[in-house]
Amino acid sequence: STNGIAGFSYADFLKPHGGDLRFADADGNLLASEVDTWNTNGVSLVWVKVPTLTSSTKIFAYYGWDSAPAVKASNVWANDYVGVWHMKEPALPLADSSGVSKPITYRNSGVVLGSAGAIGAAADCTGAATGWFDVLRADDDDNLDGFVAFTLEIWTKQAEWSSSANYSLIEKRPTRGLGDGKSYYFYENSAKAGAAGALVYTGSGGTQRNPNGNTSLPEPNVWTHQAFVRTAGTNKEYASYVGGSKTWSTSSASDDPITSSSSPLTIGGSGNSTRFPGQIDEVRISRVGRSADWIKATSDCVTKADFATYSNAKIVTRAILVIFK
Repeated sequence: STNGIAGFSYADFLKPHGGDLRFADADGNLLASEVDTWNTNGVSLVWVKVPTLTSSTKIFAYYGWDSAPAVKASNVWANDYVGVWHMKEPALPLADSSGVSKPITYRNSGVVLGSAGAIGAAADCTGAATGWFDVLRADDDDNLDGFVAFTLEIWTKQAEWSSSANYSLIEKRPTRGLGDGKSYYFYENSAKAGAAGALVYTGSGGTQRNPNGNTSLPEPNVWTHQAFVRTAGTNKEYASYVGGSKTWSTSSASDDPITSSSSPLTIGGSGNSTRFPGQIDEVRISRVGRSADWIKATSDCVTKADFATYSNAKIVTRAILVIFK
């Protein structure tokens, strides 16, 4: 709608789907952007790459610029992202916006695409049958393993909890135990003290970390950002995050890289784990350990209504998610 920002109107755009929309910083430097959702009758969502993020960061939105340079979505995710799946498509394939990995080309017949998500649309896994099977799957890519530092991120909204299930979030390991071994398995282990964001992964020393001491679980039926981070170098650490807050951490003794595997990437369940009982949105994998501030901003820019303010055709924000409404 045009009610959220004074002077804003979708009628002023010259190209469909926001094709003439551009963003710039306070010095006039153009910023990379990607339209996530374009709805001329409601709310539109746009991802913008912000080089520096502080409480005074300002972003300016310009539209009606027919001569503006072309926009390339992967430029938004160039900072060590190796996979960004927005889950917004109503049918397969589900594109990878990083431009590095492969799209999701398989879904279980019970998974509904295009449902309402945390950010635009999402994948709803609640209709999938209970059991061990692939829920969503992307083919193997060499960029998805073999790294030392990493960040695994996902938005979830789950409809149930079980006292005896490992709910798979993101994993790269062989189906039903066959193949060349697992790289990582990011899951919720409600069977062991209700651990959210637990992780098992393999390196030169075998299994490295399984933080079942984390007891912070996402609230049911609420969209929640979850992340698992491994930093390397001087301050080696494993850390689990729920809703932007660090819920568990411990030091890492080594810089062993994750085992490279030819197994596919599975989301929401695989042949070795129980399907996730809810909705999934915004799955991201990075070859870098994100900071606590980075993780908090990623969560807050979606869940905090006062994270950004808007005026006229100018957007003043501290987020990388910009909302037109």
